[in-house]
Amino acid sequence: MACICQQFFRFAITGAICFGLNLLVLFVMTDLVGLHYLLSTCVSLIVVTGGSFLANRRFTFKVGSAPGQWSRHSSVTLLSFAMAVLTMHLLVTILSMNYLVANMTVSATL
Repeated sequence: MACICQQFFRFAITGAICFGLNLLVLFVMTDLVGLHYLLSTCVSLIVVTGGSFLANRRFTFKVGSAPGQWSRHSSVTLLSFAMAVLTMHLLVTILSMNYLVANMTVSATL
């Protein structure tokens, strides 16, 4: 039981770090670099998806590499990636929500 609790704690830490990294990359790419918020969203999702995958494998679950795991992970992530970009467009462009608030909403719901 202690192992599962420790694993859950590490999973929560990884998720919190990735959530913050997502916001940071989005802010930097949009406000400092000057990219459109949807393009910045794509960059952020790519960075965070790769980082999350590696962090969860090495820190959370402490497992080695398994052939094909990245491709399976990426194919599942692709659907949520498309939903995130579409939802960002809806919240920011159509509902006039701030892009950072919209990103936090999308991250919390997807």
